[in-house]
Amino acid sequence: MHNKLLVVDNAIALVGGRNIGDQYFQVDPDSQFADDDVFAAGRIVQKLSTTFDEFWNFNLSIPMELLSDEQSSLDALNAQRQRLKDAHSELEAEGLEFVKRLTSDKPFEDIINGHLPVVWAQAQLIYDSPDKKAVENGILSGRLMQPEIINALNAVQSELLMVSPYLIPDEESMELFKSLHQRKARIRILTNSLESAEMSMAQSGYMHYRIPLLENGVELYEIRSQLGNSKGSGQSPVISRYGNYGLHAKLYVFDRKKFFIGSMNFDQRSKHLNTEIGLIIHSPELAQQVANRFQAMVQPANAYKLALHSSTEGGKSSLVWHTQEGGKTVVYDTEPSRSDWQSFKINVLSALPVDDEL
Repeated sequence: MHNKLLVVDNAIALVGGRNIGDQYFQVDPDSQFADDDVFAAGRIVQKLSTTFDEFWNFNLSIPMELLSDEQSSLDALNAQRQRLKDAHSELEAEGLEFVKRLTSDKPFEDIINGHLPVVWAQAQLIYDSPDKKAVENGILSGRLMQPEIINALNAVQSELLMVSPYLIPDEESMELFKSLHQRKARIRILTNSLESAEMSMAQSGYMHYRIPLLENGVELYEIRSQLGNSKGSGQSPVISRYGNYGLHAKLYVFDRKKFFIGSMNFDQRSKHLNTEIGLIIHSPELAQQVANRFQAMVQPANAYKLALHSSTEGGKSSLVWHTQEGGKTVVYDTEPSRSDWQSFKINVLSALPVDDEL
């Protein structure tokens, strides 16, 4: 289960890719993940709430008390609250005003008073049934979100923007990118760099597809762990100085007319193993906002732009990474990493034939 969903009183909801943890709210100096959410109200909220009930009532969902002999108590809850309070006091001492941000009621207050206007649009809910594997194998009837995503991708006419922390396309997806390129559609994808990647195994699978993607006309960007410009990143200038930034948002923009936001990465795990959820929102205005967010993230100070370099020996292509450091253009012909050990480990893992599990 990879779904991410927050529903309040069956009246409003947040949908996106965000987990609950300090690193997903940009207040953990050791690790920060870039996430995006959509605030939803109206009839779509009841549909989202119904998906929760479907998973809650599924036969694999069991009470947590069955997994532990420990008895919960008010004293234990208060002790945990105190530990969290102490931890956040330490963060505030470093200039990370998390508690202050919580009590400010922003941006919710701005939505309510009209300073941050809501854009009304048609939203299509797509999600996987809890028994996804049985549905995929034709044993049971149910819902699969992958076909809806593929249909939206196939319908692209001029431009596709994608943000996916994990990018491990299969043969069908590679053919789709090739077809879009042949139709003169521009394809731009942002994913994690080796520096910013949380999961080495997933990153090792992605490495195999970079050159074929570029050869199929995809413009490929990798986010840096050290942002040169925090504007538009969701990070404060203070937390950005720690330089442990990575992608976690999942966003696809189709012709700047509609977009997907949810929990699904563009990889084999999301396609076949995980259950996922998301919305396809039909709104040129909101799609443009997401496109602006994409553009802020792929600026040279924040991302590597990959390109092919043809070797004089046999004409075999290799990769180069273009970026900007200190206002100057820099080109790397070896993959930037946190350490030689990280580079060695990722190269060893890339030899394993496990793409279908990633």
